Amino acid sequence: MKTFSTNKLFSIVPNFLSKEIEDFWMAASIEELTAHFVYINVANIFQNLGFFGAQKYFEGESTEELKHYFIVRDYVNDRGGLLSTPETKKVLISVSTIEEGLDVALKLETELLTFYEKGYRLCSDMNDFASTERLHEFIRIQRESIGEISDLQARYNRTGNSPAAILEFDEYLGEK
Repeated sequence: MKTFSTNKLFSIVPNFLSKEIEDFWMAASIEELTAHFVYINVANIFQNLGFFGAQKYFEGESTEELKHYFIVRDYVNDRGGLLSTPETKKVLISVSTIEEGLDVALKLETELLTFYEKGYRLCSDMNDFASTERLHEFIRIQRESIGEISDLQARYNRTGNSPAAILEFDEYLGEK
């Protein structure tokens, strides 16, 4: 399936995004939807494993990533662009422990932070200050997500792989 750039024929609002920045935001939409699907996949695995707290936590993370996609879509629209429905990356995630699920989340959120930092440099270099302002929000979100997951990993490490402690941690995750 081919993805298309903004179709100028259907836009009645002038597009105030350069081609490079429009392409960046299209890539951002793909990254957010991919994260959404990664978290859904992890939640489904935890449901199957009987870790219902982890399932609930990762479903919540999935919902947040979808909200981020809509923020990107609305921003591009506000700037006169139009996101096509992107083709997302194939999601092949396999986890068997909560620890592995948290590792996947930390890696994903760190990659998103790096992606948004690169986008910030691009937009700053091209003097698109409206986009840099929007990217401040995404960089803050990623920084906070990385901090939260790191805290969860530290708490998980205190379980000492005790089955009872892991189940207690699972319940804790479900309350997040």
